[in-house]
Amino acid sequence: MISLAVAVRGGIIAKALAKPVKVAFREAREARARGEAPTRRLARWLDAAFGDRLPGIDGDVGTPRVRTIATEAESIDFEGVGENFEGVGTFAASDRDAETDSSEDAERWDRGGENEHDAVESEEMALESDGAGEGMRLLAPEMFEDVIVSGDRARWVVAACARASPTCRALAPELAILALDSAFTSDENEGASFGVAWVDCSPESARAWCRTRLGVKAVPRVLAIANGVERAYEGELRGANVIRNIREFALAFAKGEGSCDADASEAGALGDPASLRELYSGIGATRLALEHLVDLQDVVAIDNSDAANAVYEANFGDVPRRANIEHLDANALFPSSERDYALTASPPCQPYTRRGLGLASEDPRAKSFHAVIDAIPNLSHPPRWVFVENVRGFESSDTRRALLDALSERDYDVREFIVDPTALGVPNTRERYYLIATRSPGGFSEPTPTWLRGRAIDAAGQFVGEASTSQSTTSTLADYIRTECDNEDELVLGSEMIRKYWRVLDVVTPSSKRCSTFTSGYADTVFGGSVLLRSRGVQRGLDELLELDADSGVSRINERDVEHFIDNLRWFHVDEIKALHGVRDDFTFNACSRKKAIFLLGNSISVHVVREVLLHLFSAG
Repeated sequence: MISLAVAVRGGIIAKALAKPVKVAFREAREARARGEAPTRRLARWLDAAFGDRLPGIDGDVGTPRVRTIATEAESIDFEGVGENFEGVGTFAASDRDAETDSSEDAERWDRGGENEHDAVESEEMALESDGAGEGMRLLAPEMFEDVIVSGDRARWVVAACARASPTCRALAPELAILALDSAFTSDENEGASFGVAWVDCSPESARAWCRTRLGVKAVPRVLAIANGVERAYEGELRGANVIRNIREFALAFAKGEGSCDADASEAGALGDPASLRELYSGIGATRLALEHLVDLQDVVAIDNSDAANAVYEANFGDVPRRANIEHLDANALFPSSERDYALTASPPCQPYTRRGLGLASEDPRAKSFHAVIDAIPNLSHPPRWVFVENVRGFESSDTRRALLDALSERDYDVREFIVDPTALGVPNTRERYYLIATRSPGGFSEPTPTWLRGRAIDAAGQFVGEASTSQSTTSTLADYIRTECDNEDELVLGSEMIRKYWRVLDVVTPSSKRCSTFTSGYADTVFGGSVLLRSRGVQRGLDELLELDADSGVSRINERDVEHFIDNLRWFHVDEIKALHGVRDDFTFNACSRKKAIFLLGNSISVHVVREVLLHLFSAG
């Protein structure tokens, strides 16, 4: 825990204290005066930490008279207080919260305040702060850009939470203390000067924003933000050391270990400006993944699909080149030795699909990417970073072997992974091959992130070790679907289709924690992805009629129940597929038809996964 002695010596002024902390201080002090033990867990924790040295807070709890903690130092010996902070355990909003496993958060974060108790606790989380760094700032989504991105303070620790989450309620007072640590928040401290903010993702209107803008799959999600560059905290969010761990994470981020504040010459500085060369750019999903990660100074996107290029232009303003990549002058893409280039490529997947012919380099559609591979050893100014994405099966192809040989010839440090979005808590199976490579001196400067361990592959394309526990508990489809889409007639599966294909339909419900990959043929063929049981079907109990296939984990319709499912199944809406892929809400497909939008999304990537993989590339490479 952060030592309050440090905070006092820094001369912090408690302009605003978290209400649960103030209430707990008062209870602990009054209980000690009566010779009794406090009843609230936080009060007991403070009593154990301070003993007879409990500070006072004048006036009513709701309208405190602001005092400096420094003035209490005259009558209270703060030396050594920090030692007592270790080992006493985290404090939660109640004993019930402490007994609740944080894995519930993924299922509960979208409920909001379900009763008066939750509403009160949410109010207690808020601090009466002027946002100047002394106290925690409670933000609504519409305030985020103005305060965090465009405000006067360059560095922030931001927690995205929900009122119904027990872990969030436990984390709130922890962050409140961090917000009052002047060694962390003061402008006078080099490497610090952080603000602390809390974003409430409870309201239904905020949940989609929290998912797309802050990458929330489950709460809490803690981010460090410095000059617009963001990194997620992956450590524990409960335990005696949570404040210390978040503080050290944020300071290391700000001082250059993956930070935008690092010297531009340092390898792996996340904020280094980059020139993006996006081959097979499609709708621009890779560029989407790079938003808020990298300062893109100039972008060249290339694709031969008019529809994809139109969508790209509508969302980014840049017009991709319509060109045959096989005949590009690769050196012309990387003309300067003064720039750091990033090359990204999602080449055609058909030559490598496990259900295909397995022609790999012999497939005509592989020729363009082999032309890129052949050019790498001869580039005058090879890119600093390389990212390649493709289907599962690419790892066993001769194309992959040729790619690795070319990168090795130019001294790239390479890491490869096979990752599914469920590794990040997203209920969508879209297993893909990912390669990241860097030419930075010394190669990657950091080990593989925890969530990627066990998903790395070796030279033979085999997994290295066992996959670690996922970064967060998988959420349900209810976090991504839109109930109003149930009423769109064009989404409802026809009766004849259900009667003909009931054996192969992959049926999911709002409570499901998985859905199949959406392919480019989705809604044209029942083999292109899952279909959703409409809410009316759930209300009628049809979800209980589904039979789980033990081998595949897919829920199927029993022949005897086929007629019950007529008019009760629908396709996923484009906006729902966007959400599952991590595409932000305001990304528009107005430049094409809905059918073409589904086709383009089916050929695209999981922005959720690619963002995290690229975060590792640009922070450690």
